[in-house]
Order: sequence, then structure tokens, then C-alpha cells
Amino acid sequence: MKRIFKMLLLVFFLSLIYIYVIVIEKIPEKIVAFEGEDISLQTIFGIKIQEKNNDVIETSSNNEKKVSDEVGKTNLEVSLFNKIPIKEINVDIIPKTKVIPVGSIAGVKLYTNGVLVVRNV
Repeated sequence: MKRIFKMLLLVFFLSLIYIYVIVIEKIPEKIVAFEGEDISLQTIFGIKIQEKNNDVIETSSNNEKKVSDEVGKTNLEVSLFNKIPIKEINVDIIPKTKVIPVGSIAGVKLYTNGVLVVRNV
């Protein structure tokens, strides 16, 4: 009976370690975001993502937070139970841009196998 309990306990801990490894591997090493954009990373209990100046960005209970409103680069650190550093994430924050299409289309050729309905506005 004790042997079965020990085996089940061993399987439980190995499964828990496997789940943590999978979650850590899913965290990207580089993120590109627009300024003011929320970054969403899924984490589990014990994994914290924080900036180098120790402002907590991500925890298991809060997985969505703005990183920065300033354009530039920053580094985030992934740690296990806030003690063991695991990984570093490079975050590039780029300015928001708008794309406004103007002008008329020239030189577009469409090949269709059926009826094409075009409406001129």
C-alpha cells in the first residue's frame, strides 16, 4: 500500500514539473507591441513576470497588463516563485501608426471562375 502511494506521489510531482516546463517554454523570448497595448501571457501559480526594476507585470491571477506607454526597448524577467530566474523576455515597444488608404486602384487584374459583382461608390 505504501509503495503504491509513493508511486502515485512520484507521478504527481513529475506531472507537475512537466506542466511547469510546458508553460515556461510557451513564454516567448521576444515580444513586439504597440505603445499602450496590453500584453497577455498565460502563466500558472508561481511564475512571475516582472521588469528589471521589480515592478510586477504578470502573475497567475493577473495575466494582462500594460508594459509601457513609452516607445523603446525593455527587458522582463520570468522567475519561479520570485526566487529562481528562469528566462528573460525582450520587449520592443513601437509607436502606434495609422494606415490610411487613399487614391484609386490601378493595375489590378482579377481572375474568377464565376460572377464578379463590383459596386462603384
